[in-house]
Amino acid sequence: MVIQTALWVIWKHRNDAVFHDKQINVARIKEEIRLFGFLWLKNRGKDSTLNWENWCGFNLGCMRI
Repeated sequence: MVIQTALWVIWKHRNDAVFHDKQINVARIKEEIRLFGFLWLKNRGKDSTLNWENWCGFNLGCMRI
């Protein structure tokens, strides 16, 4: 899922750069990958115990992986 999120965010920023003449900001891309990955997993996953601190700390025990 993280790979799909990363590809989607990169594609979105690439389109903004090509079609809307926006500058690419790598830090912003990384932050969006982290944010959207968390939101998508939190809202689509069966386990609702995942929180932002565990996600950012890469706590695999809370992710049930």
